[in-house]
Amino acid sequence: MELFIPDLKKAKGRFLKFYAEIKVSGSGVKAYQDNDPVLKVSLQAAYVNNRVLIKGNWQAGFLGECSRCLEQTNFTLRESFAEEFIHLQAGEGGGTAGNISEKDEQFLFKGELLKLDEYFRQSFFLSLPLKILCHEDCKGLCPICGQNKNKSSCSCTDESTDQRWTPLKHFIEKDSGGV
Repeated sequence: MELFIPDLKKAKGRFLKFYAEIKVSGSGVKAYQDNDPVLKVSLQAAYVNNRVLIKGNWQAGFLGECSRCLEQTNFTLRESFAEEFIHLQAGEGGGTAGNISEKDEQFLFKGELLKLDEYFRQSFFLSLPLKILCHEDCKGLCPICGQNKNKSSCSCTDESTDQRWTPLKHFIEKDSGGV
């Protein structure tokens, strides 16, 4: 996705709307049709005082594996964003510009085009969840027989308690007996 700076300057600070689909290749994540995920980006951009302000949201659908039951599931990821990109004029160097604090995260660019593909690619990777669930109350797999508890229940019992806890077992039985 590229924003042409002269068009933004002509708008004189008004926000212009943009839409794009950005393919995220090399992510290792697959989309619904076994392709690379595609980010559907909807944003507004304005040029104000040598800065490009963008705000909007993106979404991507992909195929993932549930962390509990290991079933394939479709998952949609949505994110909102608002960023400021500083337009360096001819003769200004990269890195940090004169009045920009190093502690602030700044996005700098030169030229007539603001290329946003890498920004959205990184936003996608940072938004990926650590755990994907097919549904919030997924029961997962039985740790003994491996049966998917969402599809059917099993008759396994977990009697594999550490033998060192056996002497304390009578305390639990006493408490449940009403003593």
